[in-house]
Amino acid sequence: MPSTLVRGKYVMRHGVWLTDEDIDLIAETGTMICHNASSNLRLQSGVAPLNHYAQKGVRVGMGLDEAGINDDRDMLQEMRLVLKLHRVPGVDKDALLDELSEMLKAPLTPDALRRRELAKEVFPYVKKVYNGLFRPEAHNSFYCTSCQTYHPTSG
Repeated sequence: MPSTLVRGKYVMRHGVWLTDEDIDLIAETGTMICHNASSNLRLQSGVAPLNHYAQKGVRVGMGLDEAGINDDRDMLQEMRLVLKLHRVPGVDKDALLDELSEMLKAPLTPDALRRRELAKEVFPYVKKVYNGLFRPEAHNSFYCTSCQTYHPTSG
């Protein structure tokens, strides 16, 4: 019997050290996993078995945290890393892209539509809160000078 902790909408972080029983419970309860691949590599905590999660029907999203492998919080770089990290040799790229295209064409669920509308309503307020809070010059990469082309310093 699943615990009440994972009944409903819950997102688990990382999901690196899960047993098959854990994964079955996560799939059964609809719990999602936030995959932070670069953080897991930097901390040497392991590689989450995303392909196994997909086979079990576990929904996975990607995230960035403070322990990411780079210091510029580049989500596109994280996506490239995840693609390379979990690519299975011999996968038919065209078939995979066709499948992805079909998934993206599928109509949104009522929950997804509600989340989209809520985001549109909330975003102006979030923007006001964060306006002027972040200084781009404070986020120059410490470890990777090549990142300066993406985040040039001022002055």
